[in-house]
Amino acid sequence: MASKYSSPIHPRILDPIFDRANFRCEFRFQPDTLYYSDIRLINVGVVSSGATTYQLALGAEGVIQSIHLMDGGTQLDSLNLASFWNNFKNVNSRNDGNISVSRYTKYHRLGFLATGTMDISNGSYGQGLLSNTQNPVANPANTAEATTKKAWLSLKDMLPMLRESNFLPTNLFRKLRLVIEYKPQAKLAEIVTANNANYTTTSAECLVDELADTPEKMSIMKSYKGVQFDAIESDTFILNKIGAGLTDADANDVNWSKIVSTRNNIRGFNGKYLKRIVIQCQPTEQTVTAGDATVNKPFSNQSSVSLCRPEFQIRLNGKNMLPGEGAQGKNRRLAMLTDTYGTMNALQIWNKYGVYSHTNLVGGGLNDTIGQCDYTAMPIMSQIQDLQLEITRTALYAGAGNNDANAQVNQQLRVNVFGEVAKAIIVGAGGYQVVYV
Repeated sequence: MASKYSSPIHPRILDPIFDRANFRCEFRFQPDTLYYSDIRLINVGVVSSGATTYQLALGAEGVIQSIHLMDGGTQLDSLNLASFWNNFKNVNSRNDGNISVSRYTKYHRLGFLATGTMDISNGSYGQGLLSNTQNPVANPANTAEATTKKAWLSLKDMLPMLRESNFLPTNLFRKLRLVIEYKPQAKLAEIVTANNANYTTTSAECLVDELADTPEKMSIMKSYKGVQFDAIESDTFILNKIGAGLTDADANDVNWSKIVSTRNNIRGFNGKYLKRIVIQCQPTEQTVTAGDATVNKPFSNQSSVSLCRPEFQIRLNGKNMLPGEGAQGKNRRLAMLTDTYGTMNALQIWNKYGVYSHTNLVGGGLNDTIGQCDYTAMPIMSQIQDLQLEITRTALYAGAGNNDANAQVNQQLRVNVFGEVAKAIIVGAGGYQVVYV
């Protein structure tokens, strides 16, 4: 078909057949018809007991914990750890798109402008020219459902199957349903600024387009051959806190810092063809502002924190994949990240754990983002029998006052490894199969 709009369609708004705030909602599709795959969710957000802002990179879509496209009990596609993946993908976007579109469909605060005047006199390093968030929506998480800002989301951004298949024929997927799992109250407090309020998820609705009954529709339903796509899967492990026993000594003293290396088995991709991965070092500490434990940092605990002198080495099927010590250095890893995934809408202080005179670089609302968005990514392009990830980092003396920058690099980390694996839905005479390829 030439275009989606070259044939008559019936736009539908699906109400959930089950909807419990802070828990789950479910939508069901009619059998024996044909839907376009561009499923959208609307009215996604929270009502807060006190007006506040959403997390910097997620906006209102941070309320989603996981999402599943099912046919009865068969899972066609899914996304677990949804807010952590969406945090990465929203940063993995163009600045102009974040300012012009996503700012008002998701209500995050990505998209930046340089403001002020360049001044290089007296060694001021360009003081006065700052990166600032451009016109953020004030207090989008509000106290009533009528006034709180709610997201419009394309599920093609979360479910790759929907990107690769133009249609969803429900003569084949006869019990097609969409399940959204929300974060509970304690987790909702992590995707907003004020973590001491009460939050209730809003009632989402699902937008779909159904093809009208035409010979073309009947032909598509009969000839549907399935789809191949790159599913987003993940595995997780914990890196223990480091730095115990270090003393306040000269930087050349061996007691001031310590190199710690840990190798971990990643079993979630065994037996699958893995195309590329993203490594997220999720913080478990240092996620609130200094001096006020009721205020989350702009990224809260949803992003990937920077470490001190990190090295990432992949051991693939018994052999080191990367030369030398692996992926090293802030900007070398940033180059690997952009080579693997493309443009990152990131500021210059995000992949460094300590930045001197950062107030000369960013506006006041972004001061607490230092070292808070530092991902590592690389292509794999192999069938996995055994996958290991070795992470080396340097522990620093944090001091009696628990110096913020040093404590950040020493903290316990939850490492989330996201991978894109080859998957297919193969249609045969007796129905279909969901397989890894």
